[in-house]
Amino acid sequence: MKIPLMLVALLVFWTLPLSAEEISLEGSDVIYYKYPDNFNESNRYIRKGSTTENGNCKFNNTMRLEAGERIFTKELAYDPYTCESLIIEGLYTVNPQKKLTEQANTQLQLNI
Repeated sequence: MKIPLMLVALLVFWTLPLSAEEISLEGSDVIYYKYPDNFNESNRYIRKGSTTENGNCKFNNTMRLEAGERIFTKELAYDPYTCESLIIEGLYTVNPQKKLTEQANTQLQLNI
């Protein structure tokens, strides 16, 4: 009984990747955008578009969400040659202390 169980454990371990490769978009035509501040990334993927008759890229977006669920998506990179975009999903987080500091600075500027 121990040998088959050990064999299964070894096979499972062998098939798991040692480290997950980060999904990225590379190339000479790729346009990169700034990573958003206070973004808690939960998913990353390449969105594939199609080329229109006039040479532009067209992307069809669909997303299914549960009631009350909110997901923000941001484009990090875009390749107009291959019609691909690097998309991240997640939530924005706000540091309460930073928000208070920004509000105080805004009020200070208005009072001057």
